[in-house]
Amino acid sequence: MPEVPTLKETGFDFVRFGWLGVCARTGTPQPIVETLNKNIAAIVASPGYRALIENAGSIAASSTPEGLGAIMQKTMDDVVPAVKEYGLEQN
Repeated sequence: MPEVPTLKETGFDFVRFGWLGVCARTGTPQPIVETLNKNIAAIVASPGYRALIENAGSIAASSTPEGLGAIMQKTMDDVVPAVKEYGLEQN
């Protein structure tokens, strides 16, 4: 729909993306975190998973635990101003 402007083009600076992540509770032993990360990365790299995700219009990518933490923090940093500006709250 090329005739419909993007939110940014209308002056609403709202660019978001979605992500999926697997989290473990605080205190999970590092060897378990490393094993989970290694196996999840292998699944994400597999042709079947990549095809499933890409056919849905997304990009299959994996990260490190630290990388996911950074993504989660950036998401929070990006969304907090909009939540405050528009008075959004959880019901």
